[in-house]
Amino acid sequence: MNRIVYLLFLPLLLIPISDSFADVWNIQIPPGASEISSSNHFIPQEISIKPGDLVEWGNSDRETHTVTSGSLETGIDGKFTSILDEGKKFVRLFTQDELGEFKYFCTIHPWMTGIINVVDLPEDFQVIHNVGSDISDVTFDIPYKVKRNLSDIKIDNTRNMLIFDFVGKIDNDVFVVYLPQELIKNPQSVWVGDNQIMNYNSESTKSGTTLTIPLEGHTSQVKVVGTDVIGEFSQKPFVLINQIITITDKQTYLPGDIITISGEIKNPSQLDKILPEIISPSGITIYSENILLKDSRFTIDVSTDVLMEFGEYQIDIKGKDVNSSPIYFDFESKYPSPNKQMTEIEPGDVTCNEGLELLMKNSNGKAICVTGSTAEILMKRGWADYF
Repeated sequence: MNRIVYLLFLPLLLIPISDSFADVWNIQIPPGASEISSSNHFIPQEISIKPGDLVEWGNSDRETHTVTSGSLETGIDGKFTSILDEGKKFVRLFTQDELGEFKYFCTIHPWMTGIINVVDLPEDFQVIHNVGSDISDVTFDIPYKVKRNLSDIKIDNTRNMLIFDFVGKIDNDVFVVYLPQELIKNPQSVWVGDNQIMNYNSESTKSGTTLTIPLEGHTSQVKVVGTDVIGEFSQKPFVLINQIITITDKQTYLPGDIITISGEIKNPSQLDKILPEIISPSGITIYSENILLKDSRFTIDVSTDVLMEFGEYQIDIKGKDVNSSPIYFDFESKYPSPNKQMTEIEPGDVTCNEGLELLMKNSNGKAICVTGSTAEILMKRGWADYF
């Protein structure tokens, strides 16, 4: 009560005081995270936090990474992004207005993905994620409260049972858990260890049941039995094979940039190579190359030297039974054309975009910006020279 009154009377101190009570959640990018085969990319990969909490990402890998909101499926959503060199950190505050799921990934290594869940849970509640993922495409995030560590939730659909495994011995502990109706129907008996108990509390609504279960100091397992569990009454949806989700590391490129195209193949089937194509604004395919696949993820680097004109380009991924939607990027000049610059400055003072060389056209003394290979040809033929 004192703290509430203090904030009401001193509104100017609201932000620093609330920050001092915020939790800080650490997510680590471990050494070797840039490798597709690595079992750990962001540790932990998914967390649930409260509004007002801070999340701090740290890069312990030798490679540079990004922490960018969005996903391969939806693209970059612009909510947050940061480039992390080795040893660097990025901190983000999640506010009361940002309840929900925040997916993020590394645009340089897009197989690196993570999830931040901002949930307005009661005090001391936590969330265990993706319950049911081993037997169904429908998964659940289960809120719970307990002093000891809840290490796992298993589903036994032959006995219509949920099995909760715990680590740690704490006397006078209480396990409170919310179970959605879609996960388990009509929870009707509870077992603590090998003994069925009756001294638990159950509160049910149309959407699910909240159980409050007393735990003894040595309890390491709780089993809850219902009339049905997921996997028994749920059906997996139709699976689309060779679905390719593609993204570029940037939306806009300048001359001299490298275009990094990354993608992931969902449900691959008899697909050993793909054919990426880059199509110019005028509809000409200016890049096409067969890529042999080593696994379900791929990354391709293409120089902007192959791009013919400024404007919007399209990327298509082709292959056997491939299901893929085109993606787009823009190719823009950093500096205006030489002709436009020469309306205000002398030809010799023109600035070319990165990757282009400044030459003087011998026929009229005007400035032109060309690639190195073109400059060599023009000078060899006597059509242009350096200023």
